[in-house]
Amino acid sequence: MEPPRIDPDKLDFSQFHDLMHRPFTAECREMYGGSRHHLSLWWEYMGRPEIARRLKCRFGWHRWLDGWSRDMGDVKICRNCHEMREP
Repeated sequence: MEPPRIDPDKLDFSQFHDLMHRPFTAECREMYGGSRHHLSLWWEYMGRPEIARRLKCRFGWHRWLDGWSRDMGDVKICRNCHEMREP
């Protein structure tokens, strides 16, 4: 199955706002939506999930994965906050 063909002349990037800069800068204000739109995008795609994961860890709901540390050998590492403990 082939991907759909996209006509490059019909692409509209007028509402594009990347997150590879700091909000409230001149560069940010020049992009679509300005700083407010930047913060909204950041919250939707990065902030809310990250904050939710870290809050869970504060209440002891870590997601432990098997890992290895040079100092400790075999360890359990939290996927969200990177806390380490011995298995």
